[in-house]
Amino acid sequence: MIEKISKVLAAISLFCTLSAWQGASAAEENHPYRPATTASADDFSMRPADAAKVLKSVDDLVRNNFYNASLAKTAWTQALEQNRSSILSSTTLSQLAERINKALGALGSSHTEFVTTNDDLYYFLHSLFHGVNKLDNPKMDFTGVITGGVKKRDNQVRYVLEDSPGAKAGIRRNDIIETVDGQPYEGQRNFWHKAGKKVSLAINRDGEQLTVTLTPTLDYDYEGYVKAIGKSAKVEGTPEGKVGYLHYWAGGAKAHDAFEEAMSKSLTHTDGLILDFRDGYGANSSDDLEILEHKRATYPIFTTIDRSGKKNISQDFYDKPVVAIINGGVRSGRELLSFGLKRSKRATLVGERAGMVLAGRLFPIDNRCSLYLAVLDILLDGERLEGVGVPPDVEVVQDALSTGSDIQLEKARAILADEMRANAKNNQDEDK
Repeated sequence: MIEKISKVLAAISLFCTLSAWQGASAAEENHPYRPATTASADDFSMRPADAAKVLKSVDDLVRNNFYNASLAKTAWTQALEQNRSSILSSTTLSQLAERINKALGALGSSHTEFVTTNDDLYYFLHSLFHGVNKLDNPKMDFTGVITGGVKKRDNQVRYVLEDSPGAKAGIRRNDIIETVDGQPYEGQRNFWHKAGKKVSLAINRDGEQLTVTLTPTLDYDYEGYVKAIGKSAKVEGTPEGKVGYLHYWAGGAKAHDAFEEAMSKSLTHTDGLILDFRDGYGANSSDDLEILEHKRATYPIFTTIDRSGKKNISQDFYDKPVVAIINGGVRSGRELLSFGLKRSKRATLVGERAGMVLAGRLFPIDNRCSLYLAVLDILLDGERLEGVGVPPDVEVVQDALSTGSDIQLEKARAILADEMRANAKNNQDEDK
């Protein structure tokens, strides 16, 4: 069963991470990139003529590339007409994005969003896809603090990446960012050209007013997620044995390498493992978790001994209990991984379902905006997960607004402890 799921995921992951992008071949012929405007990347103002050019590009892309031609013709056409005057009257980039995304919302689709240089997603997608689509790969004034999204206010912290400037400054999930250097918080724009400089943030944390200082770094966004995967890895001693933890923030080759390195350094020698799939982005491959499928008999423990007697032990399998945490922010490749883990019963899923399972492609529009568009529908064993998601084995709904305890993680720990005790008992019975 595990092998079957793995093959299905491998095929689907290929669609999600390669076929859907199609940057250099037929898709380029359908949409040769010609900047819609000549605006500079850090121009936040929006002129009526530029708004019209951007909207025309978005309209053409949706009509010619959206995976559901019927919705592109009906729902999109109606939403566009209802929102056209509002979109064309936008005076800032953020206004334009908000109004175009309101119209795109009529499509009811994941992997469909108008993104700008004011958004973390813009930089992430460009840095992830640039090797395939020949896209620009702009560095950003990186903070590792991501706001907004599912069930969140626009200025509410969704998550903070490990070892990022935001993490080092002590910013927490669900903090409300009110101002940055005295200016109202709008998004990434507040940190433009601030790399290497101290920035003051006014934060509301459960009604308490705080001021924190962080120093952004100039970096590629994807690299920040890769680094966070490695930095998230930790091992904790418990009465049941050693518990490993890792937050799998995103997919892609470098993210996979970071996961494998963390496993080989410390996590393969634990007695139970928590994989945190919550939030972040997708683009994962089924190969990302192949170590969980390897059998001890097929992958023997490999030991080297140098002349001084020092041993180095390598283990290319993990056969201990695993619990995976999911929530409404899980998308794309990590939904597929969750599906495989549940169907194969290799892990217990804890948390909330999401339902963002389509294949998207990034279409650049000009120097400051792009359209991320769903171009392929996906079925797994004939089952459509878009809008449905993978149901957890144990549902735990996290308060979307509170900065209090992480009840999903706490539940995952409790379930893993039970499974570790049961696994230890089984091993004892087998030894008798």
